[in-house]
Amino acid sequence: MAERRTRRRQVGLRVFLWVYLVLALFVPLVTLAVVAFTNQPVNPLNALLSGNLRELVDLLKQFSFQPVIEVFQTARYRQALVNSLLLSLSVAFIATVVGTLVAFATIKPHVPGRRIWWVLSAMPLAIPPFLGAIAFKLLAGRGGVLPKVLAPLGIAWPVDAVYSYGGVILVQVVTLMPVVSLGVRAALQRIDTALGEAAFTLGATPGMVLSMVTLPLLLPSLGAGFLLVFMRSFGDFATPLILLPPSKKLLILEAYKDLTGGLFWAEAAIQSLLIILVVVTAMAAERRILAGRDYHSLGHRAGSIVEGAVIGELRLPHQKGPTIGERLLAVIAGVVFAIPILLILGMGLLALTASWGDRAFPDALTWLNLTRVTVTAPRPLLITLIVSAITILVALALGTLASYQFQRRPQRGDAALQFSLNMPMVLPGIALGIGMIAAYNAPPLALHPSPFLLILSYVLTRTPNAVASAGAALHQLPSSLEEASATLGSVPLFTHRHVLLPMLSPALLSAAVMIFFSVAHDISLTLLLAPTYFIPASISMYHEMDSGRLFMAAAYGLVLFLVTVIPYILQTLWQSRRTAQ
Repeated sequence: MAERRTRRRQVGLRVFLWVYLVLALFVPLVTLAVVAFTNQPVNPLNALLSGNLRELVDLLKQFSFQPVIEVFQTARYRQALVNSLLLSLSVAFIATVVGTLVAFATIKPHVPGRRIWWVLSAMPLAIPPFLGAIAFKLLAGRGGVLPKVLAPLGIAWPVDAVYSYGGVILVQVVTLMPVVSLGVRAALQRIDTALGEAAFTLGATPGMVLSMVTLPLLLPSLGAGFLLVFMRSFGDFATPLILLPPSKKLLILEAYKDLTGGLFWAEAAIQSLLIILVVVTAMAAERRILAGRDYHSLGHRAGSIVEGAVIGELRLPHQKGPTIGERLLAVIAGVVFAIPILLILGMGLLALTASWGDRAFPDALTWLNLTRVTVTAPRPLLITLIVSAITILVALALGTLASYQFQRRPQRGDAALQFSLNMPMVLPGIALGIGMIAAYNAPPLALHPSPFLLILSYVLTRTPNAVASAGAALHQLPSSLEEASATLGSVPLFTHRHVLLPMLSPALLSAAVMIFFSVAHDISLTLLLAPTYFIPASISMYHEMDSGRLFMAAAYGLVLFLVTVIPYILQTLWQSRRTAQ
């Protein structure tokens, strides 16, 4: 009886997850496809639910590739696609090179300031591209800190360079670089130092060791980092929205313009599908390139990269102090980390500014901007905290339950279910948001705009974080723990509550911090789906910036930064203390 009840629960959970995915993921994607290939702003789900099958059949008869062909024949869309690909490839390449150098700077023991670079290596993660674009505009844009400080000195700051593709590339490289550096650093720590030593013994030059030993072993980390940065750059909506003028064309911006214009639903749907296709193709290409290749080292002396395998230099036994290459690594790391520090300091200065005229420094400082955001008018911040808390609870529950079933109670079809749960991780928010609007903008499921649809989109796109964290933790826990608990007479609920959950808590806490971090700074889904009476802090900051109220925008940005970075610091300290104990 107990076994039958357990099996019934497993089937029920899987059915629930499939229904959830159909409604939250597949219906919006199918609706996008129908709108794109029929050139009609229609909703097939609503036609099906209302029983109007004739309308649905008539709709499918209008299926044609002509709308797609017309989009590709339009010069504006072709230019937007080319610009998007070139920009994302540039960001991915530069971030991969810079991130790799920063990883070397944090791992080589003789690099000046190595401990500082190690501590700062994750700091840009606290400044997502959206907040980085706002901070960069506040620091270097029109009316920003640098133009105001340099103008009295007779120095003309190149403001126009901020509002260009170069400004977008700079912000995205700085904020996305840790995706590469942290992965490469972890790979460097796993490399067997005996490989480099053996190569030197056989007469290899430092350059040969770097190119033929170290870099090939880093290829999976470099490829994964390049791919992740490319996908995030290609799907980044906020940074180009904030920095680029209307004359600059990017695919994701053109899709947003067509949607908000209200007359080009098919064009917006086609561009959204194209964005998804590019991202998925990039991911499939990376997996195919790495498939079937072995990147393991069979030694056992992992921990630190051999000294001679960096920047083509060989450290001699009698040599003391840092080499030229190590000093160069320190300089590169210092420049890279100085940029986000300047962004935060500039945003903090503007948040405390009451007025700023033509002088190099503010005319007056005040706490009123921060007081208004946190005390006088805290509604946007409270909405952010409430929505984030709900998203964390639901995403962690779904992700943990699903991961437990995949790890401990596997069944046929779990691979497809797991792939579907993880798919939203790579979907650009603007494309998914357009699909949500297309699918749920009319009765009987008129959910747009509503807080429910906004939270549903958050849960859908953040559940993969919980699935990955819980799955990795469960993979490291032997099933004998649960068997021993059952042997001692514990019921499954007691075992889950007092055995598994405490051991999963570090992984779940890390996932919760990352979910909170991403929800609090989201703009693409929020800008499309949030109703006017339910505006989170990120959208309030964008509206303040768009209205020219830079000081209030800076106050929102500083508060968002502190609200998200403090939990990250506390979680890091808690895990460090737990590890030490």
